[in-house]
Amino acid sequence: MKKNNKSEETGVILRQITDQCLEITNDINELQAAGVSLTESQELYFDLVSNQTAGIYRILVQNQESGKSILDTTTIEFVNDRFCEIVEVEPSEFLNNEVAKFFERIHPDDVQEFIKSNEIAQQFLKPYIQETRLLIGDRIKWMRFESCPRRLEDGSTRWTGIAIDITEHKLADEAIRISEENYKMLLEFASDAFFQGDKNGYFIVVNSAAIEQTGYSRDELLKMNMSDLFSPEMLQEKPLQYEQARNGEIVKTERELVCKDGRMITVEMNSRMMPDGTFQSFFRDITERKLIEKALKRKLSELEIYYDLAITRERKMIALKSEINLLLERLGEKLKY
Repeated sequence: MKKNNKSEETGVILRQITDQCLEITNDINELQAAGVSLTESQELYFDLVSNQTAGIYRILVQNQESGKSILDTTTIEFVNDRFCEIVEVEPSEFLNNEVAKFFERIHPDDVQEFIKSNEIAQQFLKPYIQETRLLIGDRIKWMRFESCPRRLEDGSTRWTGIAIDITEHKLADEAIRISEENYKMLLEFASDAFFQGDKNGYFIVVNSAAIEQTGYSRDELLKMNMSDLFSPEMLQEKPLQYEQARNGEIVKTERELVCKDGRMITVEMNSRMMPDGTFQSFFRDITERKLIEKALKRKLSELEIYYDLAITRERKMIALKSEINLLLERLGEKLKY
């Protein structure tokens, strides 16, 4: 009996040892799996941070004391290589928490606005989006900062965000703005009247020549439709050709325009539809030209009459001279003509 009891105790101990070994093995497997997962997570984190086109940063702003600037209470916790590349500061300088080094890069005209915008976001904990200029040597870089400040238990605020170099975008915008301003200036000082209307013909842009030509003020014209410039009879005789313009044609026509004071002038219209669906028209006042053309036609008509009369008279003179010579010949006298 004692021998059997001893065997049973041994079996129990062996089973316990086996269970413990299995638990240890499972723990080791779990640890190994966790280690693999951690390694994969670290690799993913490193890949995401290292290969971003945007600069990544994390800063800590201590609970600000009364009168202290956010600049004096900010600590840089992390910046990636791309951030250093954009602002052109060595990573080692950021590792030394050189907040001032970064602020030295901000354009002097933008520093106060940059600080103010940060302090407002810090106060209200709202998503932060700000565009500012960096001045590096004699070069200007445009930066866009996006961050989400969040309050910590100790009252400090942690900001994690990105910084994007938008210099090319800004330069493109500036080039477009300058081009648009030049275009507007050319239109404003053009000798021909310019009208831009929406898809229904209501004016949205007019130039000074249009004001001078029609006699209406700018405000008055911007409340009018293209059809308001012509009499019902003229519109019936020559309807506005929107469909042709919609088909991509440049529509050229002449119409009698009714000015604000009731005068009638003749204009040559060149109209087309723009890619945005609006219509553009240039009006050239050809009233004087038309008057000259009419006068010229009248003079030509008169000249033709005088010419016909002169030719008829000349023919009569020739016939008369022939008759005189014939009579002189019969008389036996010397011919006169």
